[in-house]
Amino acid sequence: MLSGELKQFQRTDTYITKIIYKISFVHLYTYDESKDTWTDMKCEGPMFIYERKHTPKYGFRILNQRQVENRSFYLFPETSIETPSNSYLSTRSLTKSRDSGFDEFNLPIPEKSACKLLQQTYKAFRKEIKRIHRHHP
Repeated sequence: MLSGELKQFQRTDTYITKIIYKISFVHLYTYDESKDTWTDMKCEGPMFIYERKHTPKYGFRILNQRQVENRSFYLFPETSIETPSNSYLSTRSLTKSRDSGFDEFNLPIPEKSACKLLQQTYKAFRKEIKRIHRHHP
């Protein structure tokens, strides 16, 4: 079903083995705590949750329709995902999300069911993510 996207992702990350879910459209914002404001990151488009064969085991990627650069985020044990009101996803990582460079970001997701499913998916992965990182930091 998503084999074209999988092959595209594997060109930049050969460890990606499977696309788990696709959300048709998101828009990325980051939170500036010093100004107490959200900033548009000029990144919007479809978002894919994927699985990798090495740690970090899970992540998601936004295929950016506004700029050339796509955005990828890994899920770490310290990552938290919330869906207040089921209309947007709020994610916070205690470690600057390691390679992604964001402390906190917000993704308005028009599909309420997708937003809820994303949170449930992360909760299901959270135990495995913690276990994997305990053995392979």
